[in-house]
Amino acid sequence: MSDQAIAELLIRLSVGIVMVIFGLTQIKQPQKWVHYMPAIVRFILPLQPTTFLHIHGLGNVSLGLLLMSGLAQPVSACLALAWWIFVTPFAAYYDWTVGLRDFAISMALLALVYMY
Repeated sequence: MSDQAIAELLIRLSVGIVMVIFGLTQIKQPQKWVHYMPAIVRFILPLQPTTFLHIHGLGNVSLGLLLMSGLAQPVSACLALAWWIFVTPFAAYYDWTVGLRDFAISMALLALVYMY
């Protein structure tokens, strides 16, 4: 296995595991994630915040598993990158250190996309 293939695998697995674990907790305990949603977002959502987080959790789990599987690698990496770019501002709004973590994950995914 080449160095690049190992790097791709490590990024896919590490980010995918984070996505699956986050998604499962969003499904099981959505109330623990509501604080990441600014009040204005909760107000304009057509769904209850916990219902939205159940759906968001399903997306996290699905994308994480797709990313880890290695199927459609460039597409799954681009979808995961878009996902993280979307959620990073919300995380940073809540806590800049959480936003910084999400920024680092986004940059790892951007590197993965460039490797393809």
